[in-house]
Amino acid sequence: MRPSEQIALVKSDVNLEHSTVSVNKARVAGIDRDSTKTDEDRTVVLCPRALAVLKCQLELRSGLERTGFLNHDHVFFHADGQLIRNLQQPHKRWRRTLASIKLRYRKPYSARHTSVSWNLMLGKNPLWVAKQHGHSVATMLRIYTAWTEGALESDIDAIDGERIVQTELPLK
Repeated sequence: MRPSEQIALVKSDVNLEHSTVSVNKARVAGIDRDSTKTDEDRTVVLCPRALAVLKCQLELRSGLERTGFLNHDHVFFHADGQLIRNLQQPHKRWRRTLASIKLRYRKPYSARHTSVSWNLMLGKNPLWVAKQHGHSVATMLRIYTAWTEGALESDIDAIDGERIVQTELPLK
């Protein structure tokens, strides 16, 4: 998901039973939009790791809601319970997190690029990958072909191995 779509996500967009999230809105520069960047609603199928993280976030949210700490239905929010209006604060947290685990800085959007590239390298249907990420097939292939073109078999094996490790890691 685009970061602007993540901060606009509400509880009713999440379907834990089907491991999906409905992406149909965004929050850009503090303004709520009733559509995505491409004006196309989509349903994103969550991998097991993303589903586990989302379940933890919803449990945290539920506990805060029971205590009256939250007065909105958004999935992600600031530590004080307020809505995330723009991406400045999450980007600062992202930077601190990468520094704390001694990883070189990369923009948060890199995770989205990685998801597209890995799915293509693993042989997922390009039409499905494009729809999951809110791209046209032409745009996706123009941007990501260069990343996947020179992929070595060992790269693909490493990605596939990482996918297996991620799905087996317990979250706390």
